Amino acid sequence: MNYIYKAYKIVDQVLRNGAYSSIYLSQVLDLTEENDKKLVTKIVYGVLENDINLQYKISQLCQKKPKNSVYNLIKIGIYMIENMDGIKNYAAVKETVEIAKKITKNSLTGFVNGVLKKAIDFAYEYPENEIERLSVIHSYPVWFIEKMTCDYGFARAKNIIEIKEREFVSVRVRNQNTTDFSNLLTEKKIPFEIRDCGIFAKYKKLNDSNIPKHIYVKQSRSSMYAVESMNIEKEDVILDVCASPGGKSAYMSEIAEKGHVTSCDLHVHRVKLMESYFARMKRENIEIEQRDATILCEKYIDKFDKVLVDAPCSAFGVAASKPEIKMKKNMDNVLELSEIQNKILKVSSKYVKIGGTL
Repeated sequence: MNYIYKAYKIVDQVLRNGAYSSIYLSQVLDLTEENDKKLVTKIVYGVLENDINLQYKISQLCQKKPKNSVYNLIKIGIYMIENMDGIKNYAAVKETVEIAKKITKNSLTGFVNGVLKKAIDFAYEYPENEIERLSVIHSYPVWFIEKMTCDYGFARAKNIIEIKEREFVSVRVRNQNTTDFSNLLTEKKIPFEIRDCGIFAKYKKLNDSNIPKHIYVKQSRSSMYAVESMNIEKEDVILDVCASPGGKSAYMSEIAEKGHVTSCDLHVHRVKLMESYFARMKRENIEIEQRDATILCEKYIDKFDKVLVDAPCSAFGVAASKPEIKMKKNMDNVLELSEIQNKILKVSSKYVKIGGTL
């Protein structure tokens, strides 16, 4: 029961108070028994990923929306009934009701019990409209699916939305060639794939192995492509104007081994994250500054060989690992961000040397 309560506290903090799932989950897991960590993580990410779907199901199970104190708890109960194979339905209901007793002082336990028992064999009806149906099934907001359909057509948008690849993650090999690293993975019996775009491995098994951490880093291929497209040379002086969390800056500093990288970010806490990350990566040719990328910095004008603008975005591209993004963003946010991106690009263009690259 303790793991359900911990999962509930995280889900409730994210959905009602806007907490960041990855940060709050990490804090809770530090105080959680080893046997419960997987269960807490599965429930938290499962509920957040399926929030729209769970809201829709509750709307069919209840005549009116439940009180806030138990709304998110019922989502957890339904998710457990449908997705936790190792837990019997009656046990999922019973344990969730026990949490309801704790958080409502018995006032809503009967209601929670009734809703969850009804959910066990309930035949849900889904929308006939294909966009609304896709929204409910995969828990993406309607506006986002409409935008994706407009840009890519419905069939391709559906394929993109349905992708759920978690097991294998992109790995950047640092101080070793790719062949040697893949041989090491084979030797250690760590599942991996070599694709056209690079190496993908089961990261948990890799991270738990005794392969030295300094020879690889988890980094998305899209992040690597951005760096590789810049044709960086060993002695380049580089500016990364929106650098947090620092993966691209670290990669650029490795390529420009005799050069220098200046990494900037607006927020103090993100600057501190970069300081920690660069120290762990042993990158000494990086300087970090807290700076607003929309405001011109006179000392930067015409100074850099290469300038990277990884501007603030909607972050829907990483919704698989940060599912609350799907709930927090709307089309107005995207339009506001495009104005900020334009400002940053215009300011950053002034920092590039003649013959340099933006």
